[in-house]
Amino acid sequence: AHERIKTLTRLLEIETRLDSPVASYSKGMKQKLALVRALIHDPEVLFLDEPTSHLDPAAAKSVTDAIVQLTLEESRTVLICTHRLELAERMCDRVGIIDHGTLKVQGRPIELKQAREQRQVEIELLNPLTEQQARSLQGVPGVLSLSRQPNEATIIITIENREATIPRIIRTLIQQNADILQVKDITKSLEEIYLEIVGKRDEV
Repeated sequence: AHERIKTLTRLLEIETRLDSPVASYSKGMKQKLALVRALIHDPEVLFLDEPTSHLDPAAAKSVTDAIVQLTLEESRTVLICTHRLELAERMCDRVGIIDHGTLKVQGRPIELKQAREQRQVEIELLNPLTEQQARSLQGVPGVLSLSRQPNEATIIITIENREATIPRIIRTLIQQNADILQVKDITKSLEEIYLEIVGKRDEV
């Protein structure tokens, strides 16, 4: 038990405060101490309910880093219940979205995003797109639609297949003497996907 305490408190960076009253701990330190208590008997599966609630950003990062490290180093399964979807997206191998007690979707974050979004790419050009360049892009196989942003030098293209279509788009723009500054995928966050599934609700 003493060796286990040393290992966990060192990992969670509270070993220097073991002789201090818990009442003197910050919220972040108390959360870390709760993790030590949950892990002391070396469980194979760990359930955590809102592990970063009421923590400032620095303390929350420290706690989440420790959870990830424990999962990787000790091959532990951790199930996290959280409303912080950016946390779930960053930490979790698999995510499930529950609405009124019903599991709506589950899978790896990247799988959930790819399954629910139209594939779009944003291209920033040095100069506004000409009509000839626009017509050429619309004729590229795999291009479904094209829209221009207000400055007209940034375009958003809805595509059919990323791997096949993006190289064709880039080749076409180069052939049309367009100067490309940036090409990037447009992806939805896990929070946007959550809102699509459960809908926006007012707090009661």
